[in-house]
Amino acid sequence: MDLAIRYFHFLGIIVLFASLSLEHVLAKKSITRETLKRLLIVDIVAGVSAVVVVTCGVSLWWFVGKPAEFYTQNWIFHTKLTVFVCIALISLIPTRYFLSQRKTDSQEIAVPAKVINAIRFELFLFVLMPLLAVLMASGTGLDAEVANHLRQQLVSP
Repeated sequence: MDLAIRYFHFLGIIVLFASLSLEHVLAKKSITRETLKRLLIVDIVAGVSAVVVVTCGVSLWWFVGKPAEFYTQNWIFHTKLTVFVCIALISLIPTRYFLSQRKTDSQEIAVPAKVINAIRFELFLFVLMPLLAVLMASGTGLDAEVANHLRQQLVSP
């Protein structure tokens, strides 16, 4: 079960990044109705993959793998969570805009700079996530006393 959760966590991360990248490629200053339909589908895929990432991430935090204290006691983990929440909140900007344009009759749809910049900022923040994950996995951000306690827990049978 541990391996399956880790696998789906990584798969969700990869699909989420690919979705955000595709949104960035498709979202131009002006898009067609067909492109809007594609963007709505990509946005749904991004949303579903974000749910997979969160579900698997919470499972890794509380139920499998390292003790929960390894994450809970680490300020880098809290930074990573905050960045993820920021990405989720920023994603509401393009999602709301694309949904609001679903019923438009126009063949050409102008996309505000705010929407395009939101997608770019999401990608920028997303690129920080692997750095935070690597730092966190190495124990950076843990208090020395907590780190030693957790190392003893992980080593002893």
